[in-house]
Amino acid sequence: MDAGISIELQIGPQSRMSVIYLAEYVKRKGVSPGACDIRFGLDPIGAFAIPGSSPCPWSEIVQDVGVNVKGLAAMGFRGPFAAADGRVIHDAGGSEVQELAFVLGAGVAYLRAIEAAGVPLEDAQGMVYARLSADADQFLTLSKFRALRLLWARIEQACGLSPKPLFVAADTAWRMLTQRDPYVNMLRATMATFSAGLGGANAITVAAAYAGAGIARSFRPARRAQHPTGVAGRIQPRQGVRSRGRLRRHRNAHQAALRCRLVAVPGDREGRRPVRLARTET
Repeated sequence: MDAGISIELQIGPQSRMSVIYLAEYVKRKGVSPGACDIRFGLDPIGAFAIPGSSPCPWSEIVQDVGVNVKGLAAMGFRGPFAAADGRVIHDAGGSEVQELAFVLGAGVAYLRAIEAAGVPLEDAQGMVYARLSADADQFLTLSKFRALRLLWARIEQACGLSPKPLFVAADTAWRMLTQRDPYVNMLRATMATFSAGLGGANAITVAAAYAGAGIARSFRPARRAQHPTGVAGRIQPRQGVRSRGRLRRHRNAHQAALRCRLVAVPGDREGRRPVRLARTET
């Protein structure tokens, strides 16, 4: 436990007691909690986002989050403790912007919960970390990870804190895996890992090539609606230049949507038609 091995828990509602069991195990073994590199992964928001409902109101859950984090910190664990996990949004088909928005919202909620438990905000700053999905779209994945750090730094500044590096974990995307010809999943995982690494991920978990067996019969038909020419679109010369221009248009449109309280209606990622903005009622 104190040999420098990094441990990350990914727990759900049924396994939430594993955090306490692990903390008690460390104490029983006589290991210094400060010498353990454990990310406890407390994430009730993400856990209840999967079924779409919660058995308890947030006012009750927030107390448990704050008490658990404060108790683990009092035992001497370094954390981080609460995970703002955007994988549930990505797995459900959400865009990069929606995944980032969910992570930022969950992260702020956990900061407030920890502060409400009596932990100074300067200490709570390092008790929250993020987890994102990395898929085979190299440019969007790289940009998403870099954008998260910039956005989180702005949140820290708004809280009156000096920005500190956010720990960001990455998991290769579940929805990009295919059942047919699963060997190609290794190529997708390679590209996802490469993109997350360039984006600044601190830890990367790679799903097995056969993890998608029995989920989707094929990756290609599900994506053909967005990419009529195939999974990644038609390969053309100067593809990198086209992708950078596409990213700028995609980013600027969504930025304007968030600032003006508009909902962005994504256009074709290949740039065949512009991104439109639709005003929503507030």
